[in-house]
Amino acid sequence: MAKNLYKAKFEDNLPLGGIATGHITLGCDGSITAQAPTFFAIKAEKGGELLDARILQSSQSEAVILPCFENASAASFFPFTEICFSGSSFPFDVKMTAFSPFIPLSDTDSGIPAVLFELEVTNKEDSRVDCSVCLVSANVNRDGINRMGCTDTGEAYIHLSGNGKDAPNTCIATGGKNVSFCEYTCADAFIKNFTENETLYNTTKSEYSFPFASGALCTHFSLGKGEVKRVSFCLSWYSPENEFSRNYYAQYFESGLECASYVFRQKERLHGASTEFCQNILGATLPENVLEEVNKDLFSFTGKGYIRLDDGCLMSGERIRFSDTDSFICRSDILASMFPDLSYSETESFYKSGMFDSAGDEDMLTHILASYRKYILCGDNDSLIEDWYYISKCMEKVFGEDGNIKSKADGKLLTCAIGAAVEMSDAVKDKKRHELYSSMLDNMPPCQTSMDIAEGYAKINEISRFEYNAVSKHIGFSPDSDACPLDFGNTFRCFFCTPTCYGYVEEGIDYIEINLLHGVLTVRSFGVPRTPRLVQYGGRNWKFTNENLVAVLDSDLEITPQKKLTIFIDIKQ
Repeated sequence: MAKNLYKAKFEDNLPLGGIATGHITLGCDGSITAQAPTFFAIKAEKGGELLDARILQSSQSEAVILPCFENASAASFFPFTEICFSGSSFPFDVKMTAFSPFIPLSDTDSGIPAVLFELEVTNKEDSRVDCSVCLVSANVNRDGINRMGCTDTGEAYIHLSGNGKDAPNTCIATGGKNVSFCEYTCADAFIKNFTENETLYNTTKSEYSFPFASGALCTHFSLGKGEVKRVSFCLSWYSPENEFSRNYYAQYFESGLECASYVFRQKERLHGASTEFCQNILGATLPENVLEEVNKDLFSFTGKGYIRLDDGCLMSGERIRFSDTDSFICRSDILASMFPDLSYSETESFYKSGMFDSAGDEDMLTHILASYRKYILCGDNDSLIEDWYYISKCMEKVFGEDGNIKSKADGKLLTCAIGAAVEMSDAVKDKKRHELYSSMLDNMPPCQTSMDIAEGYAKINEISRFEYNAVSKHIGFSPDSDACPLDFGNTFRCFFCTPTCYGYVEEGIDYIEINLLHGVLTVRSFGVPRTPRLVQYGGRNWKFTNENLVAVLDSDLEITPQKKLTIFIDIKQ
């Protein structure tokens, strides 16, 4: 992780799971809340004798009568959570790290119904001790079928399914190599099995059948003095239907087992890309209070009640109200910049499903602003022309055909929507409406609302003043010096994401660099904070055209992960 990576202590449950897939929650005590009872257990043995066995929690469970750990410290750094367990008499210290993949611009990899757990076990004893770590989960189906097997890449699993192809199901899997299992058990039976046997004794359905039976999957290893061992587990789920259609992820997976198998096959890539994102967004040299809000914002975003339909459209499963215009704009930033297709599908669904016909004024105004954001960030006139019919209909419903403002919606929201409609009507060459909206805007009280002012993730843009306009292919970077602390190398680093790429901006004493981690950024002009003394890129010169320090090229320039942009500035000013 980055040297200055921000980690937040957490005391509440945090949601884990792919976007619009449903989620589990992980408590700061290690407790897991899922569709069915789920928990980890760990035991220490020496010479075949049990030394200690515990539930991997720092609070006692009513359902699982095993001792808990005395101490636990929990931290979150999106999309990861980390809980460290210790006990004075327990031979091991244990660290649990859990995450669901989160990769900007990849809504499929960020929409996997699974959580990966990595457990790091350290032997505190002076001699070798045997360790067993077990994941136990109940079947969500009353008369379920629990089946143990191995994936094509060698991971052991228990698939907890039901009768019928579309029955909801889950899967627990481990990358551990020495594995034992029990296909059918319950809490009491598991404790007896786990504590009295070196390895789990398997019980089949015919031997031990009861409703909502649990499956238990255990991996075993031995640790010498001070030795550390890491083992991975995956908990995945599959529920193909939502209240409107099939879930989007059902196009890629036919079961929780297929999902777990994919996660392990792609584990290195998914973990690496999620770690890279975490390091760059929470390792930025931003004030701690901003990073705290960013972390909170991102966990809140993945925990929202979204539903993704089989055609890819994203819908909110719960009505989310915004206290003011800035708050709406803030909460839109994550979706619009990191997952543009999801953001646009939500707006498209609002328009083309006819929802706008019965929507309230504020809903219509916020979708007008969402259409404007799409236009600014993507610069796609053809897409704007497709949406213009619906945008103009929403404008007529709120303001009437004559432009008389009767709506009781928030004044700032009204002004912003009219201003956006002025620019969009000009872009689609609708002269009649452009004149009408321009006259309406002249009669509105002035207000200052930026598309990137607010708390949390959007605060990054406010402080760094990084802006990207795909229409003009303009990039601007002029950080607020009062709010931007420099790191030990006298540089300021800040994460950014657009609908085509993500990376970080670095400002030193006499330079600015844009470094892409993924994608392509097309540039025609660049705004800098101070007068440049050398402005070159690939041997091409920039021309500065006005006192606002905007450099312009006569043709487009592409920045890629292999090709960064460096602007040298005059430190005298």
